[in-house]
Amino acid sequence: MRLVRGRAVAGFAALLAGVPLAAQRPAERPGTVWELDTLRSGFCLHFLVDPAVAARGKFRGVSQLPASASDSLHPSLRRVIETSPEFAAWIPQRFCVYQFSAVRAGGRLLRDTKHGRSQVVATWSTSARPGSPGATILLTSNSGMNNSVKAVGLSIDGLKAAFGKVPESTDDRYEIHYSGSTLTWDGHASGDSTGAPRASHEWLSPARNGRFIDVRMLLDPAGARLMVGALRVEGKGELARSLTGSPIRYVGPIVWGGSGSVGFAAR
Repeated sequence: MRLVRGRAVAGFAALLAGVPLAAQRPAERPGTVWELDTLRSGFCLHFLVDPAVAARGKFRGVSQLPASASDSLHPSLRRVIETSPEFAAWIPQRFCVYQFSAVRAGGRLLRDTKHGRSQVVATWSTSARPGSPGATILLTSNSGMNNSVKAVGLSIDGLKAAFGKVPESTDDRYEIHYSGSTLTWDGHASGDSTGAPRASHEWLSPARNGRFIDVRMLLDPAGARLMVGALRVEGKGELARSLTGSPIRYVGPIVWGGSGSVGFAAR
C-alpha cells in the first residue's frame, strides 16, 4: 500500500485544473444555486489512471486526454511523466473534497446544529477535451442537496465523510466513503499559511431526457497550507482501484475559510 507525503505545490488554482474564472457568479445565472457557507477545510488528491481502466470505468464515453496532452497537468504528475515516460499515456484524474459549516440549497438552510457535522461537497474529475459532458462527477453528503437539483433533471452521487483526530495523536483524520472505496488521510497542515486565490471550475453534466446542465463551482478560500501525512486506500470500488493502481497519489494543499457556491443552469 503506497503512502503519499505532502510536498510544495504551484498554487491553489491547480486544485481546480486551471479553469479560468468567469466574471459572473452562479447566483446571477438562471437555475439552482448552492450557497456554501464557511469552508472548514478542503483538499484534492491527484493521480494517474491506466487508460484501459479509465476507458471502461466511471468516465467511459468521455473523450479523455492523456497526461502528455494535458495543458493543466498538476506539477506533481508532470514530474512523474518526465522521469517515467511510460506513464505519459495515463489519464490524469483528481478527487477533491470540501467541508462547509452550512449550505443553502433550494431555499433550505442545511446545517447540523445538533452534532456540528460538516456539509460535504466533492468532485471526481478526469482530464478531457474542453466541453466533454460527464468529465466531472459531483458528490454530496446531504440528500437535501441532491433533492434541490432534481427539478433540473440532475442526479448526484452520495458519499459519507468523517473529520476528526487520530486516536492518541494531535494529527487530523479525514475519512471518505464512496461507492465501495474508503480513503483515510492522517496527518497535519505544515509550513507557513499562504493566500488562496478565488478559483472556478466549470463542467457539463448529462441530465435526464437527454438534457445537459452547466455546472460552475466557485471557491473563495482564506488560506492554504501544505499537507504532511499518509493516505490509506481500501475497498474494491472503482475509485480505490484507480488510486491503488496509480504511480503517484499527491495530496494537498489544504485550504480553509471563506465561502463558495455551485450553480446549475439547464441548457
